[in-house]
Amino acid sequence: VLPVVEEFNQLLHAWRQHQERSRNAVGNLAHALKTPLQVIMRFGEARNEPVILEQSRHMQHLIEQELKRARITGRAAVGRHFRPREDLGALAETLSTLYHQKALHIGLEVESPETLYLDQGDMLELVGNLLDNAAKWAEKEVRLHLDVDGNLAVVVEDDGPGIDPHRRKRLLDRGSRLDENRPGHGLGLAIVRDIVALYGGSLELDDSPSLGGLRVRVTLPLE
Repeated sequence: VLPVVEEFNQLLHAWRQHQERSRNAVGNLAHALKTPLQVIMRFGEARNEPVILEQSRHMQHLIEQELKRARITGRAAVGRHFRPREDLGALAETLSTLYHQKALHIGLEVESPETLYLDQGDMLELVGNLLDNAAKWAEKEVRLHLDVDGNLAVVVEDDGPGIDPHRRKRLLDRGSRLDENRPGHGLGLAIVRDIVALYGGSLELDDSPSLGGLRVRVTLPLE
C-alpha cells in the first residue's frame, strides 16, 4: 500500500505545481505584453492609423482585465483549502482598492465553518469574478452572502443596471461568451460558469429584489 500512496502523493504534488504554473502564466504573459503594446500604440498614433489604435486599445483592455484577475487571485495557493471568512475579507479589500474611485460598500455575510475542503484557488477565482462583475456595474453597493447547509451557496448582488432576461439566458448557455470589451458582464461570468460546471453545481441569474441590479446565485455540492 505504501508505494501506491507515495506515487499518488507525487502525482498530486506534480498536479499542484502544474496548476500553479498555469495560473501564474496568464498574469506573467499580460505583464510581458504591456511594453510592446505601448510601442504599437505609439506607432499607430504617429502614423494616424485608426485601425491599429482601436485594436491596440482593445488588447490593452484585455490585458488590464487579466492583470486585475491575477491581483484578485494572487493570494491563492494551489492545493490549499478555502477559508471563507479570511479569504473573502481579503478579497473584498482587494476589490475595494481596485474600485476605489467608486467608494463602493462591499457587504459580506458569511455563515460557514472556518475551513471548507474546496480548492482555495478555484473558490477565489469563482467568487472573485462574481464580485468583480458586481463591482464593475454597481453604483455604490455590492452584497455577498455565503452559507453552508449540505451545499455551499454563494449569492452576489449589486445596485447596477442588471441584465435583461434574454442576455441572461445567453450567458448561461454552455459555450457562449459575450465580448468583454462591450457593455455587459461577459467573460467573468463565463469563467464562473465553467468553474461551477467543473464542480457539478448550479448557476442562476435574476434580479436583486433589494438592490435592483443583478443577483447571481451559485450552489456547489460539498460531498
